Amino acid sequence: MKDEMASFLARDDKIWHRTLTEQELSDRVASAAGEQTDRVVETYRRLYPGTRPAERLIATLTDSNFRIRSLMVAERKSTQRRAPVYMYAFEWETPLHDGLLKSPHALDVPFTFDTIDLTNATDRSAGAHRLAATMSATWAAFAHTGKPEHSAIPQWPVYEPTSRATMILDTEWRVENDPRGETRKLWQEITAR
Repeated sequence: MKDEMASFLARDDKIWHRTLTEQELSDRVASAAGEQTDRVVETYRRLYPGTRPAERLIATLTDSNFRIRSLMVAERKSTQRRAPVYMYAFEWETPLHDGLLKSPHALDVPFTFDTIDLTNATDRSAGAHRLAATMSATWAAFAHTGKPEHSAIPQWPVYEPTSRATMILDTEWRVENDPRGETRKLWQEITAR
């Protein structure tokens, strides 16, 4: 999920109401970034111009707590060469709660199983239904054939450390090589220490 930490931080009023200060952002990032805190805070400020500190905290902690670890697993599985690895990033944002949750943890689950009408995670719009139908059909194809192929999506390349091809799942699906590569490299450096 693009905003994995949004649901975990939702109970914090300063995050939910977007009143977190720059200093509070820096203090909270320090637990993940240590001596690299200033560098991390400045990187996300530059990459996310016009966003509030709370939104940058969500992005920062999503990358440090979830995204970098998923990328490390994908890279390691890819280098084993035992089976192809396919990477995706779910970026569709729920409009519920005035869009404050964005694309939080586990939002992809009802889309994967095409069960969005059984949840309160979406607005149940035509676009959400199209995304759910495409996702569930693509996942079914993958389970059946070992390849995530579906006529409604672009060709999905195998994930390899050289290209880092990633399918971006949103109202329109697209492949990006090494999406948000600058922050990937930053967190790889930090976690390697």
